[in-house]
Amino acid sequence: MHSMKARHRKAADRLTHADLVVLAMLAEKPTHGYDIVAVLERREGGSKSPVSRAQIYYSLKKLHGLGLVLVARDSGPAVGPEREPYRLSSAGRSAIGGALSSPEWAGDRPPIPFQTWLMVLGHAAPKDRAAALQARRARLDEQIEKEAGVVEQLRSRDGSEAQMPLAVALHRVEILRMERQLLDAVEPMLGGHPEQSLVS
Repeated sequence: MHSMKARHRKAADRLTHADLVVLAMLAEKPTHGYDIVAVLERREGGSKSPVSRAQIYYSLKKLHGLGLVLVARDSGPAVGPEREPYRLSSAGRSAIGGALSSPEWAGDRPPIPFQTWLMVLGHAAPKDRAAALQARRARLDEQIEKEAGVVEQLRSRDGSEAQMPLAVALHRVEILRMERQLLDAVEPMLGGHPEQSLVS
């Protein structure tokens, strides 16, 4: 049992953000790469998917090789290589939890849009989800304070050469504050408040 958990943790350590998006989509229902792209684009309001088609198919192949997803043979025949149906394995579900409980998931700026980050986080165990949300909130507060300090330094400089760096720094602060507001708005829905995590 211990070696199985160790294998799941090792697999989780090798997962990219794209892999986690694919695992989260398969946690919702068995499906194929073509449908994953379409669903992600719908969730982005018709904009380009936050994970490219090539990344999704590469992830499916990789995750299948790791045993984290399985071919869903009971879903009917595949309609071409892009529509080979897959389902999440029990190892895949464990790998999601392992990856999402890592400090990097909460602390690093996600290379995928923040709403996709939240969608993936929704598939973590309640305890891991609450911990990641709290860690993310603390990290955002730290980043906002740091970037606000940069803004103040740039505002104290004379000359036009400080204007472009100031504009960039102001933009970074605004994005971080918007992310923090969104986190505050969705945290109760995801069970991230400390009092909620106690009863999870």
